[in-house]
Amino acid sequence: MISISFSVCFTLIIGLLINWEVALEIVGGIGAVSWLIAGISSGAFTSGDRARAINSMETFEDKMDRTKSSLVLFLIGLPFILSALVIYLIIR
Repeated sequence: MISISFSVCFTLIIGLLINWEVALEIVGGIGAVSWLIAGISSGAFTSGDRARAINSMETFEDKMDRTKSSLVLFLIGLPFILSALVIYLIIR
């Protein structure tokens, strides 16, 4: 809920004060970086051999912490991506 209100306020402030195209780039960039970090921390970009090696070495608590942090980053990035999509559909 906090990231939704923050992304909407951030988007409106940048769009009204600077430019909507700049707001699109900044907000979309924040969302993309958040999703990229979530993918890296979840292990989505690793090969099968590396994923098996990581899974055999980590504990259940480590896996849950990694999954939780990836989910939080994904959910933080989602409103920013949606805000960027709305801006893109409006200005194009």
